[in-house]
Amino acid sequence: MTADPKRNASQNRNEPRRRTYLGGQIIFNGGKSTIECLLRNLSDRGTLLTMTSTIGVPNSFTLHIKQRDERLPATVIWRDQTSLGVAFDDAGG
Repeated sequence: MTADPKRNASQNRNEPRRRTYLGGQIIFNGGKSTIECLLRNLSDRGTLLTMTSTIGVPNSFTLHIKQRDERLPATVIWRDQTSLGVAFDDAGG
């Protein structure tokens, strides 16, 4: 039986995430490429992103949280076909 990376990530969190419904944008390729997404939960250390497809999303990118006009460097921890679990690179620093 294969371990579920989403469940394992949830169990390894040090802080709870707050449910959200915020618009986001994944920015990569030197700012030349973007993918629209939704932030479904959020903490100071990471977020759950949903989108139409995770195909083409790099492992590291800048996440723009539109309603907050905030840009955060992020790294993918796990992925499936339509969701990404990401950690913010400067979290806890």
